[in-house]
This record gives sequence, C-alpha cells and structure tokens, in this order.
Amino acid sequence: MRWSAARVERAIGNTPYLAESFPLEVMLDTPDLLRAFIPFAHAQSGIREALTSRTLAAIDELRTSYKREVLWEADYWWLDDAV
Repeated sequence: MRWSAARVERAIGNTPYLAESFPLEVMLDTPDLLRAFIPFAHAQSGIREALTSRTLAAIDELRTSYKREVLWEADYWWLDDAV
C-alpha cells in the first residue's frame, strides 16, 4: 500500500472521535501504528526512502494535534473508556 503525506492528512488530520466506530485506545494509537506500518509497506512496494521520510514527517507533524482532538471529542461526549 502506498501512503503519502496527503493520505496521512486524510487519515489523521482533523479526525473526529466517533465512539461507535472505533474504541478510544485504537484511535489514540493510530499515529503510532501508521508510523510503524508505513516503512514496512513502502519497503514491500519499493517506494523511495525520500517519499517514506516525507510521509513519516507528516505523521510526526499531525500526531499531537490529532491526539488532542480525539481526547477533546471523547471528553466532550463523556467517553472516557480508555483514558
């Protein structure tokens, strides 16, 4: 699978927490899971290291704000199942 900075943005950029979709702990682990998975997926697909680095940089840039937004949404909806 090919990941890009744009795909990362769609996956974790301004993503609202939806309790009926995924457990809170899964949502909070998503950036770390992507950071571990993408280098493997890119290596399997033969994607250049420079593109992988850009994609990982996008994750690093969005990680904190993504988690903050997920926690805010969970708190707003009184969903404290994992924190």
